[in-house]
Amino acid sequence: RRVWRDILRAYARMCATVASAVSLRMLCDAIGMVAVGIDARKSGFWFAHCGGVNDAVCLLAGAVEFAASVVCSGLFVWYCQEWVVDAAANPTSNLVSWRVLVGAAEWLPISVAVGKTNLLAEVAATAWDDPLLRLSSTSFFSVCLTVICGAVAG
Repeated sequence: RRVWRDILRAYARMCATVASAVSLRMLCDAIGMVAVGIDARKSGFWFAHCGGVNDAVCLLAGAVEFAASVVCSGLFVWYCQEWVVDAAANPTSNLVSWRVLVGAAEWLPISVAVGKTNLLAEVAATAWDDPLLRLSSTSFFSVCLTVICGAVAG
């Protein structure tokens, strides 16, 4: 009986972490879209398409968003993780599930990277008229990002 309770609690915490990470990503995307002038409602609140905005400006905004998510999430997790979950140091640790927020911060750069991968692939695909070049360029970006993520994770 206790095993099932622990499993359900872990599953609920994992779901809350993913939902929180997506909410944080939507906030970051909304800021990026407002900065470059993309209508967030038309893009489904996902900054993965340029939507008629200059590609260079769009890519720069996406790169800034990704870098900011890595730096801010990393700093929060690195410097605040132990304090926010410690009941002795943080009086709100029993009121708020800070572990969920820490987990969401850990997932935020990954979630942002997915949208930026789509952004790069879209820009690469629209840069060429030849279908073979479109396929080659989008495949090249996808492979490069997969290798980079694998190298960072490993």
